[in-house]
Parts: sequence; structure tokens; C-alpha cells
Amino acid sequence: MPSPGESTVKVLPLIHSLGIEHHIHEPKPADEIIGSAGKKIKNPILDAWINNDGLLMSWLIGNMKEEVLSMLFGADTSYSVWKSLQEQLLPNTEENQAQLKNSLYALYKGTL
Repeated sequence: MPSPGESTVKVLPLIHSLGIEHHIHEPKPADEIIGSAGKKIKNPILDAWINNDGLLMSWLIGNMKEEVLSMLFGADTSYSVWKSLQEQLLPNTEENQAQLKNSLYALYKGTL
């Protein structure tokens, strides 16, 4: 099974090439915005955002193992899926990386 870092390297180029990287870095846009007349109107980008986010979220979830899916309780957007995975998996990766570096520094052969 690839590490979280390896998976990120494979996933991000596709998301970026589709121009939807903002879906994993920014929460859902507001349902309404203030129009030029100063009144609230439906956000014109919302429908396209919902469609793109649904496709991205389906693709992300479709490529996950069951163990990872169990970490996503309540995630309803690509942003919340990505954020949840980062919060739960990235600390382990950084901790493992630090432990590996410490182990490498402690290695010696003979007097070296």
C-alpha cells in the first residue's frame, strides 16, 4: 500500500490538470453573494462547483481502501475529505519520517 505522501504525488497532478485544485484547499463557496444592486443573489459559480466537487469526491472515495474510508465519517465535500485525511494521516507520516531519520543517524558499521 502506498504511503500518504506517495498517494498525494499521484493524485495532485490530475486534480491540478483539471483546474479543480481549489476543491481540496478551500471550503464550499457561499450559497449566496451580494450582487451589484446590493441584494443577495444565488452564487453563480455554485452549481458548477457542486457538480465538480461531486465528481472529485466520488473519484477520491472510489480510490480508497475501506480502512481509509472509515476515517471519513461526516465528510461531505472534497475539501472535508482531504482535510480529514491530512489531519489523520499526515502526522503519522511526519512522525515516521523523523523516526527513520533518527534511525539512519544511529546506524554505524564497525567504527564508522
